[in-house]
Amino acid sequence: MGDHLRAAAGYQTALIGKWHLGKGDGFHPNQRGFDHFCGMLGGSHGYFPKPEKNQLQRNGEPLNSFFHPYLTDHFTEASLKWLGVQTEKPWFLFLSYNAPHGPLQATKNDLAKFMHIKDKKRRTYAAMMFALDRGVGRVRSWLSENGQLDNTLIVFFLDNGGAPGNASWNGRLSGVKGSLREGRVRVPMIWSWPSKLPKGTRCETPVSSLDLLPNFLAAAEGAPLPLRPAVSHEDKRNHNKGTKMYGAYDGVNLLPILKGDKVAIKRNLYWRLQGQAAIRSGDDKLIRLSHRSAQFFHPALDLAEARDLAPQRSERFQALFRQLAVWEASLPTVPLWGSSPFWSSESAKHYDDCAPRPEPQ
Repeated sequence: MGDHLRAAAGYQTALIGKWHLGKGDGFHPNQRGFDHFCGMLGGSHGYFPKPEKNQLQRNGEPLNSFFHPYLTDHFTEASLKWLGVQTEKPWFLFLSYNAPHGPLQATKNDLAKFMHIKDKKRRTYAAMMFALDRGVGRVRSWLSENGQLDNTLIVFFLDNGGAPGNASWNGRLSGVKGSLREGRVRVPMIWSWPSKLPKGTRCETPVSSLDLLPNFLAAAEGAPLPLRPAVSHEDKRNHNKGTKMYGAYDGVNLLPILKGDKVAIKRNLYWRLQGQAAIRSGDDKLIRLSHRSAQFFHPALDLAEARDLAPQRSERFQALFRQLAVWEASLPTVPLWGSSPFWSSESAKHYDDCAPRPEPQ
């Protein structure tokens, strides 16, 4: 996303926080379109880093001093410092907090605000979320104080639902992080652009994080690169020979809908994770598992995905199964992350008991 906004629209770009998209040559954020990077390349990190012991860096150089001793607040401060020097070009900031990813760690002051929560894990989880909310609020206040709030598009979202073992709660949704049930894939997403988008509205159109790229390019009035057709078998053979490939954008520009236009968007959403795959088409959803028969749900009326409709709607079930197979066949490679037998086995466990969890105390 950074490379497109920088190349197509002339933006200054920064990523603060968690990267987790590769460590090898060519995968570093500074090589993927981000002028400035301050954070960690991996997926998790302790929240009280030490100068002599951490995996943090700034633009490839190890970090041995911090703006704040607590990592979430450090990322907030690092973002505000970077914003403060952006004066000449439009800018794009990807503030990628790792909270509330494990390990569960919070400051004493934040924990003190939640002593009424009996469950210790839940108390720490709440304190970690409080620090994240505080950081988002500080960035928003900076935008307001510097006259940039009205003309800044802010998108807040999570990358997955609550994980097992950390006292998070997915409400009536079944499943957890590591599965393709609604408790993993259905997450909050909030958009704010005071000068362009009406406030207090709700978008009923299915939305994906894959939509961010075309929406950001449209908001920046940058020209997106041409779309490619679906990958052909010839493309796959060329890819195996080392030919560089460019995938098509899977996202949709939602700004007309968010602005209030009555535009109907019909599309399928697809997921693939650790041996599992799923398709959402309209109000129907099929999940293909690695260790048992595929499941077919109607989440619009069954949030808990408690009723497998495959026997009753076999024709629709078979049609979605074929559509999912066609989509998977169009992809040039198998997933490079999480495709080992270990992670496939771990993911399969999450389907053994998918009933919604009780609310933690």
